[in-house]
Amino acid sequence: MVSTLIVLSLIITTARSFNGFGTTGDLTTRKRELAAFLAQTSHETTGGWPSAPDGPYAWRYCFIREQNNDQAYCLPGVWPCPRGRLYYGRGPFQLAYNFNYGQAGRDIGVDLINNPDLVATNPTISFKTAIWFWMTPQGNKPSSHNVIVGQWTPSAAERDAGWLPGYGVITNIINGELECGHGPDDRVADRIGFYRSPSQLYEKCRDAVFKCGNISIGYPFSGGDREPECGHPNLELRCDDFTNTTKIEIVGIKYKVLDIHHESRILRIAREDFINNGSCRPQIPIQDSILNSEPFVPGSRNTNLTLLYDCQSSSSLGIFPCNSSNYNNVSITTD
Repeated sequence: MVSTLIVLSLIITTARSFNGFGTTGDLTTRKRELAAFLAQTSHETTGGWPSAPDGPYAWRYCFIREQNNDQAYCLPGVWPCPRGRLYYGRGPFQLAYNFNYGQAGRDIGVDLINNPDLVATNPTISFKTAIWFWMTPQGNKPSSHNVIVGQWTPSAAERDAGWLPGYGVITNIINGELECGHGPDDRVADRIGFYRSPSQLYEKCRDAVFKCGNISIGYPFSGGDREPECGHPNLELRCDDFTNTTKIEIVGIKYKVLDIHHESRILRIAREDFINNGSCRPQIPIQDSILNSEPFVPGSRNTNLTLLYDCQSSSSLGIFPCNSSNYNNVSITTD
């Protein structure tokens, strides 16, 4: 079973490729969309059962591949089915059939017709196909995204058929041919149960705040008395009770947290091996600070920064002051 925080991290990373996902409407609408997406994908990948430990809704993201996966799921049409390729359900939405693999691959820029198992083996591609399915109208049905954010208005015929804006229509979009139109269905009830369960997690994490000195913060940070699912495992804060300061370790390097700007979502930190009462005191050898792994994802506006110390100054480099008598020539440059 995949950790909820890993799932959220993958969603955040891949959502950047889909304009509007989780960013449409007010805060309540955005939360509703994320809860609906998690609920539907949790049902699709569930490994729970009615009497499962911690309840059936604790068993989300258990199966990345369809359990009975010996079917080709190939229909004649635009998209071919090369020999040996099977298009059974894979990924958060259990993407199935050659035409779905073909369209999804075309839109995200990956050849999934020839490489369908990438949906199961590559986490980024897997979640891109899931968000693609969520954002894309399915046949004559609207997109799940448009339904949940209130951008879909049913026609008179759709209203007569019982299609009203809400979570139920999304179930119909995803698997209505099998689960809808014939009375109560345990699968529909399971999807509803997963939709309700995130609110319980929210209530548990809402008041669990990390506090140390002048720092008071919740998600996405973990640490302190917060439950593991209430924060990202790679953003764990710890409190130095002796100095009453907050510390964090990122990619193997320890930092002191100077402050956190909630509105701008900026974490200001200083490497412990660089500072002493606010003064600059680099030591030899100095280890590079590299923020290129989870949960940090460099974007197009990021640039490498190089710090040069105890060296000949250069007019091409910008000098900045450093309160250290041993290292007068300190420069900074980018590449």
